[in-house]
Amino acid sequence: MSADTMNLEELERGAIERALRATHGVQKDASELLGITPRVLNYKIAEMKIDWKSFRGGGN
Repeated sequence: MSADTMNLEELERGAIERALRATHGVQKDASELLGITPRVLNYKIAEMKIDWKSFRGGGN
């Protein structure tokens, strides 16, 4: 693997975190931004161990 290889899981994590940041941790709204169901988003958050509550503060 070269240093500039894109890792799909890292890209997916980044997209989820950006959506959660933009929606202040509201998973329903973040799922709409990402074009996936809230159930799928919740599964991915759990699988990746993302602390979605940390995005609730409203600070960017």
